[in-house]
Amino acid sequence: MSAAGRAVSYTHLDVYKRQALALHALAEVMEKARVARLTRYQHILCLLYTSIAQELADALGAAVSCSRPVVDAKWMEKSRQVGSSGKTVKPKVYLACGISGSFQHLAGIKGNPFLIAINKNPKAPIFQVADVGIVDDILEFLPELTSKVHEMRSVAAK
Repeated sequence: MSAAGRAVSYTHLDVYKRQALALHALAEVMEKARVARLTRYQHILCLLYTSIAQELADALGAAVSCSRPVVDAKWMEKSRQVGSSGKTVKPKVYLACGISGSFQHLAGIKGNPFLIAINKNPKAPIFQVADVGIVDDILEFLPELTSKVHEMRSVAAK
């Protein structure tokens, strides 16, 4: 890979880190102002997460879905919800990012996909059914994974 290719991926990753720092700064300001801090902070984090998740999905040729709390908060459309009160999916690989692993969500996953779970809570129930479990913050891990996918694709294209 050329030096220019590496610079693009690192710059891309730095953008997400700067956004995450800005979000944390915003949360501190909102906390001091005491104005619906949790709701607004969560909304901003969700917008960042969905854009990060969508970018990874695009890099992998995949689709982004969500759990019921995300739909209830109106962060994604109901048509993207997986679970007993949402859609049923039958993927070959299922990348569960920040999913706790409630039986309602798992009810929407049919077949026997290779399940990769990423959650910062090491006790999340999703790890009981996952083939691979990664304990990490998705806001930090997903941009790095996306960067590696782009890097591997550019190497494979040569």
